[in-house]
Amino acid sequence: MITLVSQSGRFVQMNNCRRAPFGYDQRLEALCEKEALYVENRPRDSVTIASSAGFTAAPPMNYFIERFAEAYRMEMAAFVDMLERGRAPLASMRDGLEAQRLAEAAMVSMESGQPVHLDQAWQPA
Repeated sequence: MITLVSQSGRFVQMNNCRRAPFGYDQRLEALCEKEALYVENRPRDSVTIASSAGFTAAPPMNYFIERFAEAYRMEMAAFVDMLERGRAPLASMRDGLEAQRLAEAAMVSMESGQPVHLDQAWQPA
């Protein structure tokens, strides 16, 4: 688990685990001032069985390649469209660098047991 504090003082928590007991698990929950956003696991199918014992639903899709196959296809189509039309990408090199800096800072914090202040100049040792 990683806990971040944004520049505005908001808390962000990220939990990461390679595999849950019921299979590949990926969910997102964002609690905001006036609303909440939930992205749940995609089930293998939409069948739910109801009986006197309760409700049983299909387990989540097995792996990220299955879950995100359509997203990967759309990403590649957007990439080709970007090249053909000369559009700027939605994510920049800077976005990638900042994601890497966050990951590096989390590792430094985990190893030291201390918070890391991630200002513009921070770099891992």
